[in-house]
Amino acid sequence: MDRISIIPVKPEQFDLYIRIGTKSYRQHYLHLWQKRDPTPYMEVSFVKKVVHQEWEDPNCLLFLIYLEKNPAGILKLILNKTLAEATVGDCLFLERIYLLNEYSGKGLGKYALNYIEKLGREHNQEKLCLATMQKGQALDFYKQNGFSIIGEKQLSFPGLVESERPMFYLSKDLN
Repeated sequence: MDRISIIPVKPEQFDLYIRIGTKSYRQHYLHLWQKRDPTPYMEVSFVKKVVHQEWEDPNCLLFLIYLEKNPAGILKLILNKTLAEATVGDCLFLERIYLLNEYSGKGLGKYALNYIEKLGREHNQEKLCLATMQKGQALDFYKQNGFSIIGEKQLSFPGLVESERPMFYLSKDLN
């Protein structure tokens, strides 16, 4: 899989990270939003000021995913996160993995999970956790890759379609 690479984001790549994140989010998640308008999420996720603040946080890790030399997706990880709702402490939290549609089905998701698990072990994290929509293909993907449901939450952004708010917390041991 030397065709796939995952590279930490540098300040000169913030615009690319934002562009890939915005495009991939719009490709996959507009159905979650009333009037297909994800502005409340975009304003706290994909603006330069926010990305810069995340990049400066030592517990936040931002990455670009490449297939060959083409930017294909993004990752956002949080070290030492506590999930009070799911009674989990100090996990590596996969907050965001967004892949562009044109790169789906090429093994990027599986490769990224393996990379994240290895990174978690290097950072002495015992668990890898994430939140995923209760509906959709992502839940099956994570279950097939060894994750278990450990809790539930509701998205609170204004403008979301009510039936799309439920999410599951998932976890996988890294030992």
